Amino acid sequence: MKTPLKYLIFLFIPFLSSCWETNLKSVIPEEYKPLLKNNDTILFFDSTNNHTDTFKVSLTHTSADSDVYDYSEQFTIRYILINSTSFPKEFKISQGNRSVIISYDTNYFDRIEYTVNQPDVQKEDLLVHGVMYSNTYVLNQYQFETDTLPKTVYYSLKHGIIRYDYADGRKYELVSE
Repeated sequence: MKTPLKYLIFLFIPFLSSCWETNLKSVIPEEYKPLLKNNDTILFFDSTNNHTDTFKVSLTHTSADSDVYDYSEQFTIRYILINSTSFPKEFKISQGNRSVIISYDTNYFDRIEYTVNQPDVQKEDLLVHGVMYSNTYVLNQYQFETDTLPKTVYYSLKHGIIRYDYADGRKYELVSE
């Protein structure tokens, strides 16, 4: 009787060990992945002073897969201002499976955090040049008060930056995707 019991225990060990494993696979859901492509040219127009900012997009998509149970996905998006005569100015966006972080040069905006694959930052619908962008995040920065750096960024997970505002009232709105 001891021998069958011993074999029975060995049969249950793989089953029991699989009960304690957790799957840490974290991919960005399709509805959160950006539509931007590397080398896209993006235009933003401020109608108050008839000025256009032109950005070149640099997009990198990475994933880390150390084993079946540990996987993460990340998009790094850079909007590089190409019609600037001064030092390079750029927005940097790190969009991963857990959060989105946006900075302009070295200044950071509010962070979008995900809980159960749902962002917890307040969203609004934004109408820009006749196009309605649903679920747009309004992200503010509180570290600097100046008219030379953007104060608020309106961000869509699919479409990227939709608008950015300055403290002096300038509003640069997306013209092209």
